[in-house]
Amino acid sequence: ANMQVIWKTPPGKAGVCRTASGRPGVELWGLTSAECREFCTHKRECTAYEHLAMQLSGGVDLFRCVHHKERISRTNPVPGAICEVKSSSRPQRQGRTPALPPTPAPPNAPPRAPQPPES
Repeated sequence: ANMQVIWKTPPGKAGVCRTASGRPGVELWGLTSAECREFCTHKRECTAYEHLAMQLSGGVDLFRCVHHKERISRTNPVPGAICEVKSSSRPQRQGRTPALPPTPAPPNAPPRAPQPPES
């Protein structure tokens, strides 16, 4: 079953995740934000992830990814940080999303010239 995860940003400004208990998460270094999120997606106990890109001297980027296993109550504003909370990880059932109406052709589409037969 394909897990459909919806990510939500906790209340507050963009920043690092803060749990109600104040306990830190598990730090993983060197992952991009996409890898950090992907990793959390597949870990059932992962409730949220935070990602921080730090610029070191000499133009070196350092990526810190943190996975949380507790409920996130708020964020702590930190520039360059992302905190996203997993809000749904149930497999999506078919037919729940309303079908979109077919897209009409753009009004200014030029008429197609007849194509010569392939030789």
